[in-house]
Amino acid sequence: MSRYVIGFEALRRADVALVGGKNSSLGEMVHELAGQGIAVPGGFATTADAYRAFLAENDLAATVSETIARWQAHKITLAEAGRAIRAAIVAGDWPEEVRENILAAYRDLGAEAGTPDLAVAVRSSATAEDLPDASFAGQQETFLNISGEVDLLVACRRCFASLFTDRAISYREVKGFDHMAVALSVALASPRIAMASGAAFLSAQMLDVAVFDRLRAGAWWRAPLVSSTLGSMLDTALFFTLAFSAWAAFLGPNEDWALTAAPLLGVGPAAPFWMSLALGDFAVKMAIALAALGPYRAAVGMFAQKA
Repeated sequence: MSRYVIGFEALRRADVALVGGKNSSLGEMVHELAGQGIAVPGGFATTADAYRAFLAENDLAATVSETIARWQAHKITLAEAGRAIRAAIVAGDWPEEVRENILAAYRDLGAEAGTPDLAVAVRSSATAEDLPDASFAGQQETFLNISGEVDLLVACRRCFASLFTDRAISYREVKGFDHMAVALSVALASPRIAMASGAAFLSAQMLDVAVFDRLRAGAWWRAPLVSSTLGSMLDTALFFTLAFSAWAAFLGPNEDWALTAAPLLGVGPAAPFWMSLALGDFAVKMAIALAALGPYRAAVGMFAQKA
């Protein structure tokens, strides 16, 4: 759109220096999915130039550098340094051109949605995010359901200020990043109200050769799986437990469901095997049950009859 604002549809993954890791990835997603007929919420990003123009307008570069230098010299604490820098940024005034560009793009977004003062998500995207040797994940702010031009500009300033959270300052220092070389872009996205949402993590360690050996031997319900990492077992078990709960809610209570659930929950004729069940095996059972419901029910029925 301009030097200071650019729509997601015009961004690509290579634009990290312009709009940061998060926003460049959003642009890539919009570009790739739109051609496949998948509707992606629209939005735009402020550029690194907008951030630098804001600092220049308020003579903040000197303030930031001097405050960081005092912290590095142990004259003030990290908390004091971060608090002083963030307060100075939040109190700053917008350069007129930057302000008008942001508000014009926001009005266009509202016009497309048919909603003046559209509620948007305002998210930070640093130019040092998602690098091979540094992530900066979760160190900057996100503000949801921001509506109206005044609140929008306040949220954008607070995103700029969050580049200097205590965690972000400390992390850059440890990683050797120049505090003044990193810029911050702000994503302003039209939200979608979801009926459900979540995240899942599946660890590769669970796909152990031993698992398939046990499956071939027909003894997977008795032999516990020893994973190389306890954390990976917990992650995987959590994911499949949630999926299993959704499956239970879908099927509802009935005799067939009770028969299927019994050996998994360690009740009924299969109760003894619960004591030998490792957490990793529990996750594997969830995967098998969800992936092959029919054969699994048949197998459980045979097992229950034999018992």
